[in-house]
Amino acid sequence: MLTKKNNYLTIAFLAMCIFSQLNYSQNSSIEHTNSRIQIDYAKWLSESGVDTTSIDSIKASLNGKDLIVGSYAASYFADRNMTEYIPDIRLRFYSANNFSIAGFEFLYALYKLNASDIRLLLNNYVDSVYAQYILKNRDIKLLEEGNKYSTVYLGRSIGMLCALGDYSKFNVLVDFTENENPLFGDVNDLKKFIGKLDQTLDNKLYSILLNNAIQNRTYYNRVGAIEGLEFYTNKVETFSTLLSIAINDSSDEAREAAEDILLKKYHQHREVFDLEVSRLYTNNNGQGGLDGQGAALARLLTFNYPEILSVLKDAVQHVTFLVAKDRDLAKDCYDYYEPPRPDSIVTVTSMIDSLSSLVNQVAKLNWLSNANFAKEINNKLDNAKKHLLKKDSVNCYKEVKEFQKKVNEVYEETIEKEKKHEKREKKFVTVEGWKFLYYNAQYIMDRLPHKKNDNDDDGEKD
Repeated sequence: MLTKKNNYLTIAFLAMCIFSQLNYSQNSSIEHTNSRIQIDYAKWLSESGVDTTSIDSIKASLNGKDLIVGSYAASYFADRNMTEYIPDIRLRFYSANNFSIAGFEFLYALYKLNASDIRLLLNNYVDSVYAQYILKNRDIKLLEEGNKYSTVYLGRSIGMLCALGDYSKFNVLVDFTENENPLFGDVNDLKKFIGKLDQTLDNKLYSILLNNAIQNRTYYNRVGAIEGLEFYTNKVETFSTLLSIAINDSSDEAREAAEDILLKKYHQHREVFDLEVSRLYTNNNGQGGLDGQGAALARLLTFNYPEILSVLKDAVQHVTFLVAKDRDLAKDCYDYYEPPRPDSIVTVTSMIDSLSSLVNQVAKLNWLSNANFAKEINNKLDNAKKHLLKKDSVNCYKEVKEFQKKVNEVYEETIEKEKKHEKREKKFVTVEGWKFLYYNAQYIMDRLPHKKNDNDDDGEKD
């Protein structure tokens, strides 16, 4: 059986995985490049029996009978900008079925190599797939019989044309989306391939997505539209729409898609924290562990709000439907909670500002008193920030260290009083307040250089 500490570490590890993914999504803007996720085509070729140490062998595989292996070779050459193989790749594209995976990969390789006739090839490709769509009476299921990914490739091809400044096929996108068809690999594919859409067309695309996200459309069109809104977090309506769907929608899939984007792109919004709190109080019909309230606990631990501890304590005491496993998890999370470490992209200045705000927050929760003490330790942070702005990191470190020392001293005095069942002093720090102030101060110091004679543990240095 897991110990309480290990019980907490299990849920905290899951929270860390969630948090690292959130930070990655928040701090690395979606790359609107002309390439998809990097794939090691050399490895794929090798696993297909091709000698990747020999260019002749790779060229032979490009022109071989197996079109899939040939597409790997085409992608291998394209990723290395080996334009001398454009003629061979073009011939392989002509010999492949337009609706096949290999057919599209040959076309995509020509696009990456900037073949002179790529616009013509892309326009012809879109026309051929779209013609089949019309022939099938706009029935997406009939179109994709035997050609499962044809609409996916259609969307990507339109995206490539737009990236090249050719918007002539944008009407095809409008036709598909306004006629309640799946967003061919979702509009996500289109946006990934486009460097920047013409503003008028981009607004049109956003309008279509927004409309499909909030209307009672087919499953694929709704979820695809919701996921597509991730590319429009700069639009005011996006946040309110996603929040409304996550809170009120009757579709589990729609709620989950909206909540996923909210956690990745709007993690610092208070409304998102409140949403996750509500999840903890939602009865999942006794479903425990990491699939029920345990998952809500893990997500909560990714936030740096002091109220988390109040929520955890209240859940243990008052949420009657929590299964025993989740009640234990909530209690262990409360007992062993440590605030999440900010991502490395967060500046030390921002971390100091956040810590100053935390002083005020824990004071309002009556986890720290009194006003004079709060002012005293906040002055330390003000001084630390002044030193930092003067590029004096060493003295900045000393001020934060002094802040941490004072918080710890008052906390130890408070604990000692509690052990003796004595009345608190006017100046006190509870264990809840200590956790947020002590650890966040440590996170700052871990980012600052300091002299060797400072009595503290070494942390990571900038």
